[in-house]
Amino acid sequence: MADRISLKQLARELGLSESTVSKALNGRRDVSAEVRERVRELADALGYAPDPAARGLATGKRGAIGVYLLNRFGRPAGEYFGFNFLGGLMKEAQMRGNDLMVFQESDEAARDGYLHYARKRGVDGVVFVGMWPNDPLCAGLSDDVFPWVSIDTPIPGAARGFVSTDNRRGIRDMLEEICARGCRRIGYIGIHGGGYVGTERRAAFEDFCVERGLLDKTLMIDTALNMRAGYNAAMELLGGGKTGAVSGRERPEAIVCASDLQALGCLRAARDLGLSVPDDLGVAGFDDIPAASLSSPALTTAAQHADAIGRQAIASLLGEPNPEPFLIPARIVLRESL
Repeated sequence: MADRISLKQLARELGLSESTVSKALNGRRDVSAEVRERVRELADALGYAPDPAARGLATGKRGAIGVYLLNRFGRPAGEYFGFNFLGGLMKEAQMRGNDLMVFQESDEAARDGYLHYARKRGVDGVVFVGMWPNDPLCAGLSDDVFPWVSIDTPIPGAARGFVSTDNRRGIRDMLEEICARGCRRIGYIGIHGGGYVGTERRAAFEDFCVERGLLDKTLMIDTALNMRAGYNAAMELLGGGKTGAVSGRERPEAIVCASDLQALGCLRAARDLGLSVPDDLGVAGFDDIPAASLSSPALTTAAQHADAIGRQAIASLLGEPNPEPFLIPARIVLRESL
């Protein structure tokens, strides 16, 4: 078996100090995102991982991390990130010499309490996916006795903040692209009861449109996070395809959807109404789910870096406590719908 690569060897390969490499591996904010990514990529390529036996002796921990996929939005939260998110969690956990245990909501966990349930299974900390900001399960959670971090949800008093996409920046960047194409009447399909993410995306849309003098709240609809809801909302915004006016208003030139699922429904509505996308109507989504690249026309969207979110969640969990949010930029993916 090949010798385990050391932190010193990894630093030498990168041409960086051991301190910088250690900070990068721990997700520290005083190291740039570019350096963190470069360090992690080479660490993966060379198979770097801390010695779990030595680490366990030094810390008294078992080297297991729990991941709770909660069902606060009508479906398991993990569906919105998929395998890329879980892959990021696993890669970062393994690189740090930890095993990963994935839990979903269960009667046993609810009865015992999530903290007790997780500790009973021997985990040293937990990543929560799909919490509400004032979620009842937060009761009893304390970083002093049990480190934890949340995805996409700010929790009051949390010692480690939360990890999320920079939703505001993603919406603003998408609107810049839409405005660059000369669109002035822009509709928005948001997420009803969408928690922090839905609120941030809607607020970003409103703020941008106010700044540009474009806001028309009659062109904004909040609805469920699925394709059928997106279809129905788009039909309402487009007035059943009647050219000229929609309840006395002009039809929007573009529609931004808070999720790709809603945007896929919007594309279907446009097709059923005989509208050409993007000639008659521009459509944009958010998330970059696999179906976004396979739709016809292919969907322009703001891509979440699910792998990076997963990796940073582990880094935040195992690093020094920091209550500030860790926001990861979205990437605008321009396809045929805009």
